[in-house]
Amino acid sequence: MSIYTGGGDKGKTSLLSGERVSKADPRVEAYGTLDELTAQLGVCRAQLNQFPACAPFAEMIVNIQRDLFRVGMQLSSSPKYWSKLSAPINADDIQSLEEAIDILEKAFGLPGFFVSPGRTLAGASLHVARTICRRAERQAWAAAGDVESYALILKYINRLSDLLFSLSWVAEIRILLTEELSHGNHDAHL
Repeated sequence: MSIYTGGGDKGKTSLLSGERVSKADPRVEAYGTLDELTAQLGVCRAQLNQFPACAPFAEMIVNIQRDLFRVGMQLSSSPKYWSKLSAPINADDIQSLEEAIDILEKAFGLPGFFVSPGRTLAGASLHVARTICRRAERQAWAAAGDVESYALILKYINRLSDLLFSLSWVAEIRILLTEELSHGNHDAHL
């Protein structure tokens, strides 16, 4: 078997549920953007793994990437097919994101100002992931049609973008503090 089939050469692709649709179909746009987000999160994870203080965030990202595959499977099929999927996104997944956000906010607070990404590469990469997530959310709304069926997916993606903002903030604090302390500046403040 080859990686190329030629099946998409005329602008069509197959959904997981078997339907052939245009490659410009809103569902294809949405799950394609989730694929982009998953790749960007891989970049974030690789960057965070360079800092022991950020190891828990890298592990969190692995779990998010797994969830995004589940969301992508739902978006790449019709809602009537979702019952055949092994683990569609559910309310517990959303609650997990909210709990993670609450823990980060309690431990590190939120900035009281507009954040301009770029103080650290990992933090900036997480901001890129956040903006990709926001685009995926807009595309998922366009794909939803029947919003009721897509409600959990839409809520999950929305919460994920909030978590990515929180992660970018906390990762920068941890990285910058580690760098300050490693340079002998024990009076570091951010």
